[in-house]
Amino acid sequence: MKKIIYSMLLAASLCACTKETINYQNPVLGENETEENATLAVASRNTLFTSEDDVNASIAFKSLGGKVILDVNTNTDWTYEISGESFIKGEKDEEANQLTLSCVQNKVEKTLSATVTIKAGDKTATVTATQNAYGTVEIVASENNFHLAAKGELTASFEVTSTDPDWTFETSSCEWMLVTKDGNTINISAYPNEEYTDRDVKFILKAGVGDKAVTETIDVLQDRAALIEPSVSTVPVTPFSNEAKEVEVKANFDWEYSVSGNEDGWLTVERTDKGLKFTPTANSGAATRTVKITITTGDGKENMDSKEITISQPGIDKDALIIGFHVQKAKGEIVTSMLPVEGVTEITVDWGDGTDAEKLTTDNPTHEYADTGYFVVSVKGQTSGISVNSLSYDQKDQIEQVYNWGRLGLTTMEYAFEG
Repeated sequence: MKKIIYSMLLAASLCACTKETINYQNPVLGENETEENATLAVASRNTLFTSEDDVNASIAFKSLGGKVILDVNTNTDWTYEISGESFIKGEKDEEANQLTLSCVQNKVEKTLSATVTIKAGDKTATVTATQNAYGTVEIVASENNFHLAAKGELTASFEVTSTDPDWTFETSSCEWMLVTKDGNTINISAYPNEEYTDRDVKFILKAGVGDKAVTETIDVLQDRAALIEPSVSTVPVTPFSNEAKEVEVKANFDWEYSVSGNEDGWLTVERTDKGLKFTPTANSGAATRTVKITITTGDGKENMDSKEITISQPGIDKDALIIGFHVQKAKGEIVTSMLPVEGVTEITVDWGDGTDAEKLTTDNPTHEYADTGYFVVSVKGQTSGISVNSLSYDQKDQIEQVYNWGRLGLTTMEYAFEG
């Protein structure tokens, strides 16, 4: 009897109200980040391509057909779709992020049109394409944009097809490029570019006369001469230092580096956003140790440039006079450094910048540093005195610290560090 009552009560409660369950899922942070932060820009160096902005452009194909390669610049996956009249073929290159649009000769006497839509995340780019009608007076280059090296291979050629057998070409004054015609072939020859910026020139092919004259523009871009510059070429390191130092590297192509002289691994070399970072370990020996870094940039062929960075760290040789020089500029020029040694019989000087040690027999030898900085100089041999009398004020000011007095056979230190 109780079971029957419970069943009736349950049925009544179900009839009296309906329970609704709502499931809510919290959004996952970054779940739609790619789509919402997508970037998209379409570009091409083909002269048939005209851009209104990054996502709106047009292509004017000739009736004889042609090909245009689009650079699809995006940070996410992308797709494309072609609508309208079916005269365009598309080919996607995933690796290069490029879309090739091509068409064959138009054999109908009307202008064809189509729309290419490119989508990346929430962004869309639209390219409107047209093709001239059959019979249109035209001139067409097999290629209409060229990218030449700064040096090395400096020539290019292309074929010209035109409905006008008497087509011509016109060039503006260009001191660095020569254009010649050989039948239906145009030959381009450029001089080496010794400037550190790209240079670009355009010329036109022309067919027909009067109102029916048509042109095609040829665009020639020549690379800049390769240039790479470190902020300094010498990096001096004190004997007991393990402090990291960074050298900025500026290059007008991608660059790389190689290391020599670091077989025992005393120097850690790391690439940074700005250049290279060097971290030494303390030198517990007596000998100077030197690492050379070669930085290189260019096109990987004949247009190359390289510079060398020298990292030098002296040891503490008990027989040597070891002095710390703080090399600075005065009136915009690096001050020539002078050693305060007199009565020299013969000494060997390591200037602490990675240059070869010098054997000298003259008093107060001098050295030209390529960069400012703190250099530890080591002097071995025989000299009778230390004196700053022959040093200028700026040269005296360079001397900051004596790490070791050495065994030089000194007999006098009068005026050793006066002033």
